[in-house]
Amino acid sequence: MKCFLSGQKQSMDRLVSTSITSLKKPAAGQKPVFLHPVTSCTVRHGEVARFHACVSGSPRPEIRWFHNRQPVQPTKNVVFHFDEVTNTATLIIVDAFSEHAGQYTCKAVNAAGDAACSATLIVTTEEEGNRWASRFWLKSPPNIRDVPNRRLTAIGGSAEELVNSHRSI
Repeated sequence: MKCFLSGQKQSMDRLVSTSITSLKKPAAGQKPVFLHPVTSCTVRHGEVARFHACVSGSPRPEIRWFHNRQPVQPTKNVVFHFDEVTNTATLIIVDAFSEHAGQYTCKAVNAAGDAACSATLIVTTEEEGNRWASRFWLKSPPNIRDVPNRRLTAIGGSAEELVNSHRSI
């Protein structure tokens, strides 16, 4: 049988509760959040494809990439990069082929949780690219002189340079 003097039991209770409290895990931090998720892109066969995602979280999240739900392994043709200054994760496919087409997912994981974002890569053949471009290119440029009462705006040059470039075609 244990006997406690008045006040001793309270001290023991405080000591026990203080010890248990100090064993609790510290706060885990901030779960990852994508500030700028990856966006879909279309590249021609053999061109470079890039996916960029800006992510925040504390501690700094570990980045994992997936292609059609399968983990992506870095190779000489597939490169990962994480810029610690901008918190931007990048996946670069140096020479995109049809087997690279599909859904890409960037997953960020830390002690506080995880987040993911996905985008699609379309890889076109030279022939597909030419068919697509032919739908949008004009057979011949319009005669700008025949467009009355219109203001011309040229990006990277004057309106006069724009008109002169169309005259020479």
